[in-house]
Amino acid sequence: MTAAWQTINGITWKTNDAGSLWFTDGGWSLQLGVIDGVDGWYLTGPGVDRQWMSIQFVASARHAARVICEGER
Repeated sequence: MTAAWQTINGITWKTNDAGSLWFTDGGWSLQLGVIDGVDGWYLTGPGVDRQWMSIQFVASARHAARVICEGER
């Protein structure tokens, strides 16, 4: 697969995995999955371990941007 990227709320997400795993250069990732029967996108990064964001990618990326920016303060 060709690599893809998109910037949402100032955070650039990249993928090489057909869109089910997106990552940033800062060590964050959004992965589509099911944990305890809950479908959606899960955020992992510094101090965050598989935090559910949303069932939709764009909403997840927007919410993740807030979490990431708060962590940088």
